[in-house]
Amino acid sequence: MSLLPTESDLKKLRELIDSADRDNIELAFCLAKANFWQLDIADYLELYHSLFLLNAVPAEEEEEMKILLLHQLIELDIEKNGLTKLPISIKKLINLKELYFSTNRLDDLPEKLGILSGIEQLNLNENQFRHFPQTIFEFSHLKRLYFTHNFLRTIPDDISELKHLEELDLSNNQLTEIPESIGGLVSLRHLDLSHNQLKRIPESIGMLSSLETLYVNYNQVKLLPRSISGLSKLKNIQFVSNKISDINIDFALLPHLKELMLHKNQIQKIPTKIQYSNLESLYLADNKIDNISEGPEGNISVKYIDLQNNLLSKADKKILKERFGDTLLL
Repeated sequence: MSLLPTESDLKKLRELIDSADRDNIELAFCLAKANFWQLDIADYLELYHSLFLLNAVPAEEEEEMKILLLHQLIELDIEKNGLTKLPISIKKLINLKELYFSTNRLDDLPEKLGILSGIEQLNLNENQFRHFPQTIFEFSHLKRLYFTHNFLRTIPDDISELKHLEELDLSNNQLTEIPESIGGLVSLRHLDLSHNQLKRIPESIGMLSSLETLYVNYNQVKLLPRSISGLSKLKNIQFVSNKISDINIDFALLPHLKELMLHKNQIQKIPTKIQYSNLESLYLADNKIDNISEGPEGNISVKYIDLQNNLLSKADKKILKERFGDTLLL
């Protein structure tokens, strides 16, 4: 097995290429070929193109070499190019694992891209998708899907087919509902549904046994799914700026929950069972909490509580301040 080329080796290769001498460039090509698996593809292509310019290889052989070299690509980034369609030839890059197509004008993916079954990460942020491309379900090893700032209104039931998916970001779309089948994403660790038009979250979300972070900020959700209490690995829950009035969470079942963000809702009372949690931060600012008569009892380990802009009386604020001290923001 070839050793990693040293800085000196690479400098020598550069000198041979820049010499514009055919014999030197052919020598550089041979040296590079011996270490091909360690060299940057762009540098290797430059070597071959230099030989072509010196008439050392025919044009068709140079093109074949380009395709051969590109077969080694594992990451393709064509962001910010104003593309409306993707070239079908991408399907030839059979070793690809990561695709970055964000900030273009795409509204669909070619069906033939489904042949790239090794894709693990797909970024489609900031495009013009109005529907969920069926091609995505062919990426059976997909782990990370970023699909923000598009115009999606629904998610197909087939979403459950992405069994290896660990991160799913569908924020900043126009989603009005989430299918019950989302519960089939058993490997999912991070789910972001923020900035959509959702009124409810399906109870099947309680089947996401690997979930650690759940973001549903800036929607129209009125009730927290009761099944959330079954997600024992949850560390962070965010339902900022919704229409939630009650916190129906059994904190005793969420031993890893560290942060609960529920500001800008319609909550009327402080949750009564937070003393059973390991919460570190509780955000309840900009709600409708007007008394603490049904507040939590016993020792509370929360390190930061934000209750700004509620309807608490001066007397209640004084009691809370005496109890929580500097951990409380009123």
